[in-house]
Amino acid sequence: MKVSALKAFVVAAREGSFSSAADLLHLTQPGLSKRIVTMENELKHPLFERLSSGVLLTEAGRLLLPHAQAIVDRAGAMKAALVNLDNELCGQVRFGTTQHIALYHLQESLARFSQHYSHVDLNIDFLSSSEAEKKILNGTLDLAYITEPPRPSSQLHYEKIGEEKLVFVVAKDHALSGIERLTLKDLGRFKAILPTATSFTRQYVDQLFAQREICLDIVEPSDYFEVLRIMAATGLGWSLLAERMVDERFYRLPLAEFEIRRPLVMVSHRERTLSAASLQLLEAVRR
Repeated sequence: MKVSALKAFVVAAREGSFSSAADLLHLTQPGLSKRIVTMENELKHPLFERLSSGVLLTEAGRLLLPHAQAIVDRAGAMKAALVNLDNELCGQVRFGTTQHIALYHLQESLARFSQHYSHVDLNIDFLSSSEAEKKILNGTLDLAYITEPPRPSSQLHYEKIGEEKLVFVVAKDHALSGIERLTLKDLGRFKAILPTATSFTRQYVDQLFAQREICLDIVEPSDYFEVLRIMAATGLGWSLLAERMVDERFYRLPLAEFEIRRPLVMVSHRERTLSAASLQLLEAVRR
């Protein structure tokens, strides 16, 4: 059984579509289908149910998937172990992070890495922290630098690299601006500009106000802090932003006792071996 066939099976299972899997693997759809049919004949079990809307794993396919993924991962690790025989770091690193973290925490690290290791193909995927976690789990990312999740996965390894302070702010012309004594109940009377419920920031705010039985009027424009900052700066409501984003357009609300520091972590899969290039990227971010 060829590793290429196992990889075709794994990607098709993840995508739920032969055509999408073929595109990702740079194959024709008939070529990918042939690899999977050959596997099915060899194993004497159908691995997929072919539907008009896509494909679904059969019971045999679900049983085979973790074993196939492990073989594909080990084959990749084997190749990664050999790429440095010429003493020149190369290969590919699939890296995920949020736009905010990339902008405020990674610019120097990524620039330094690209300069020192010009032969490494660094593919950066900008997405939410929760989406990055999912992609580490399914093997489409090697590393991700994200906000530490409230409920970490037992399958993933988290290394705290940094942190950032979150502060309550409003625009300078907002009704709350200039008030020197303020309570969370006062905030409940005004619109909140916050990310969606899956984000670390939103979960903290929801818990903070729910404990005090304070209802919030929330606008959820985006999970990106830059969008929240723009909307808060226009005076549409208060928000909780990273301290380094707060400029002269904002008034920092006197709620220091409720301000928090959110950990930033590098995430990898516990059962997958990082390539030499991925390890060098990890070290660059650590520094």
